[in-house]
Amino acid sequence: LTQNNLMVIEDDYDSEFYYDHMPLPALKAGAGQEKIIYSGTFSKTLFNSLRLGYLVAEAELVQQMASLHWSLSRGTSGLLQHWVAELLAAGTVTKHIQRMRNVYCRKREQVAELLRKYCPHWRFTLPQGGVQFYIKVDSTEEAEAIVQHCQSRQIRIARPANYVMQDATLMDFIVLGFGAASLSDIEMALKEISSL
Repeated sequence: LTQNNLMVIEDDYDSEFYYDHMPLPALKAGAGQEKIIYSGTFSKTLFNSLRLGYLVAEAELVQQMASLHWSLSRGTSGLLQHWVAELLAAGTVTKHIQRMRNVYCRKREQVAELLRKYCPHWRFTLPQGGVQFYIKVDSTEEAEAIVQHCQSRQIRIARPANYVMQDATLMDFIVLGFGAASLSDIEMALKEISSL
């Protein structure tokens, strides 16, 4: 990194929600961390519309990013930032994350059962962390048909193209998020998809 004057952006999007073991330590925690920018958000841990994140980097870079954020969106409410800081200081966020980790772990198991029941030909492994299932289907065409069907019914499902840079032959999968959707909505969607 130093030889090429490159920086690494480490987006910590799911370390709070690991279920069966502790996540790997952040790159930023290791040696040679001055070229690593560690970022995260409170939108998964507190609530989606919070729109508040954090950055761990050299002070000069943090200041530049804060200025850029201000110029693009006029920043985040100071009151909101103080509120989250108080929650962090009081340990409320940590307790909430522990509670939600248990909730999502149970929900992960329930979604896995629904997948086995309604779509037994799909291949997936139980996610060790996060709130998404990566599901292999039989073909790129099947993945596209599933995405089209879901979009026509306002069911949110991620397009494979969001995860693959160019090779269309690798788009034989879908990503099913279970964090925000209710279990009944997921079951209804899987019932519909299974009849395609």
